[in-house]
Amino acid sequence: ILATGTTVDVTRDGTVTGGTDGIVALAGDTASVTGTGDVSGTTGAGIVASGVNDVTVNRDGTVTGGTDGIVAETVDGALVVTAVQDVTGTTGAGIEAEAVGTGTVTVDGAGAVTGGLEGIFAQAQTGAVTVSGTGASTATDADGVAITGVIADGAATADLLIDRSGAITAQGSGASGGIVALNAGSGATTVITTGAVLLSDAGSTGAGILAQGTGGGAVAVTANGAVDGGATGIAAGAVGAGTVSVTTGAALGAGTAFVGNGIETVAEDGDTVITLGGDIFADADGINAVATGTGAVTVTGAGNVTGDADGSGDVTDDGISVTTASGAI
Repeated sequence: ILATGTTVDVTRDGTVTGGTDGIVALAGDTASVTGTGDVSGTTGAGIVASGVNDVTVNRDGTVTGGTDGIVAETVDGALVVTAVQDVTGTTGAGIEAEAVGTGTVTVDGAGAVTGGLEGIFAQAQTGAVTVSGTGASTATDADGVAITGVIADGAATADLLIDRSGAITAQGSGASGGIVALNAGSGATTVITTGAVLLSDAGSTGAGILAQGTGGGAVAVTANGAVDGGATGIAAGAVGAGTVSVTTGAALGAGTAFVGNGIETVAEDGDTVITLGGDIFADADGINAVATGTGAVTVTGAGNVTGDADGSGDVTDDGISVTTASGAI
């Protein structure tokens, strides 16, 4: 199905199969793709939806694409993609959602989302980005990332939130990762997980969770489920007065110890607070916290912290390593 116009609304019940794409909705103003039934694009995307203003994709059925599952784009509107059922992009992204102007991006739903390079990729220039829902998110290829959220413009003030309760899995080798949250603006960056985060390939050099704020905003990671595999369990960093907080509710590295650090934080003048709710197992440092400016570092909670989990005897491997320029410890 190909639909173009100023305002485009594709509402069709029943199965849709395309030799290239399944459903394509291209609008000069607003676009929506709804209805029930499975959608597949054999060599292209399952669903493509694009508009200058609001764009909505809420299809109750499985969506499968030879490249991407769902590709949705807005310029200045609210972009909302809901995975009601499972979404699969074989070689590309399960869901790719992007606002290229001032628009906002929201990805939600209970369906499992699987992609080769990306499970879910959500990016805005200056608008808020939210990735939520209960479904699992998986990346299958080398260097693949299960969930990526980005606010790209340094002048942005909006918040970036990833709060996905399903299992997060990166199956590939290389720089594959579980969750990557990057905020170039001054808004808050928040990552919350409930299910397990797993980097299942022994050759993965990525992090289970990576959260960075490079515009001065606060960065907070709450991992309520286990995190296993990869080079680093949780890496979080902020610049300027941005604070960093990491809270765990389960073990890190209990299934597969991290090759690098279990928790790794970097801040400048903002304070760092690490609160443990489970054990940590890492071949390097269990916790490595650095404050390069006036920020203080606090580590509290319950749980055993094990560095040098591989038994290498490296004298640089510590259970907890804290470095500050002038802040309190």
